[in-house]
Amino acid sequence: MKHFVRLPFAWVLFWSALFLSLGSFAQAEDFLDPEAAFKFSARATDAHTLEARWQIADGYYMYRQKFKFELSGGSLGTIQYPAGKIKVDETFGKSEVYRKEVRFALPIQRTAGTNSVTLKVSYQGCADAGLCYTPITETQRITLPAATEKTPVAPLSGAMPTPAASPVLSALAGLRSLGGDNQPQILPPDQAFKVGASLPDAQTVRVDYALTPDTYLYRDKL
Repeated sequence: MKHFVRLPFAWVLFWSALFLSLGSFAQAEDFLDPEAAFKFSARATDAHTLEARWQIADGYYMYRQKFKFELSGGSLGTIQYPAGKIKVDETFGKSEVYRKEVRFALPIQRTAGTNSVTLKVSYQGCADAGLCYTPITETQRITLPAATEKTPVAPLSGAMPTPAASPVLSALAGLRSLGGDNQPQILPPDQAFKVGASLPDAQTVRVDYALTPDTYLYRDKL
C-alpha cells in the first residue's frame, strides 16, 4: 500500500519560490563582474596622445555610442571612434558594438607645467546571455612624458622666405678666416659702397658713392 503525505499549499509555494531563487542565483553567478568583462587600461603614447584600451571577454560586447571621455590637467582634441559591428538587441535595438578589444587614441592639449593628467571614462556593455550592465565610470591618473620642442612651422604661402647666404658673403667669410684676427674688417658690398641717387633737374640723375675707409672703386668698372 502506498502512502502519500499531503503538504499544506503554503509549503508548496515556499519550496517552489526557494528553488526558483536558487536557480536565478546560480545563473547570476555565471556572469562576470564588469571589471573582468571589460578590462580597462590607459597610458600615454607620447607627450600629446593618450590611449584608452578595453579587453572584452568572450560573449560580451560594448556599445560604441556609450563611450564618454573627460580630462583634467588638459583638454581633449577630436577623438576618432573605431568602427564597430552592427548588433540588434533588446536593450538599445540596432547598435554599433565592439568585441574582443577596442582602443581609442585621445589627442590632448596639456596645461602648461603639467606632467600628468586624469582621464575619466564612461562606458556600457552587455553579455550575449542577456545581462546588460549599468553604465560604468572609471578614473585613471596618467604620467606624461616630457614635451619636446615643436617642429618649426613652414612659412605661409606668399610669405617672404629667409634669404640664403649669397656666394659673395660666403667668400668674405672665408677671407676673414684666412686673415686671422689682426686683419681689417671686410664689409659686405652694400655696406662698403653706399649708393645714393638724386635728381638735380628734370633731365639729370646724379649717383653718389660713399666709400668706407680702406675701400675704393675702379673707374672703368662703373
